[in-house]
Order: sequence, then C-alpha cells, then structure tokens
Amino acid sequence: MLGTKTGQCKICKRKARTEWHHIISQYHSIRTGQEHLLDNPDNVIELCIRCHKQTTASMVRKRLTRIHGPVSRTRRRLPTAEEKRAARA
Repeated sequence: MLGTKTGQCKICKRKARTEWHHIISQYHSIRTGQEHLLDNPDNVIELCIRCHKQTTASMVRKRLTRIHGPVSRTRRRLPTAEEKRAARA
C-alpha cells in the first residue's frame, strides 16, 4: 500500500499535482522476479508532473513513440505459418 500524497515534489519541492514514480520500474521489477517492489512504498517517490516527464522511462517512451508511433495496449496477433509464407512471396 502506498502512502498518502503530500502534494509536494521530492525533486523540485514545488507544491503541485503529483504522481507516484517507481524508482525501480514496474517493468524491471516483473522481468527480474521482484514483484514485491510493485507495491513497496520504499520503491516509489512523489513527483510533480513536470519532473515525472523528465524521468528516463518517460523520455524513452516519448522517443519510441516519435519513432514508431503510439503503443497499442492490445496485444497483436502473431501471423500464422501460411501468412508468413504469403508475406515472403
């Protein structure tokens, strides 16, 4: 369980609308089998939106979106063997 927000960014100290930021990313926590970090209050910090947008994950996501377009939240169906052969032909 995460704590109660104070409304103050831990980086710039500005009072503003804040968001939780995982220090060790959710993706990395799952990938490395450390799911306990997902809801560990010691693995999150409260950041204002401006500071949160400057975090590495946000910047990578922004760059990938610019290069490849927005990410779809739905999982794409993998092509069948026949579809692969037809695409090669």
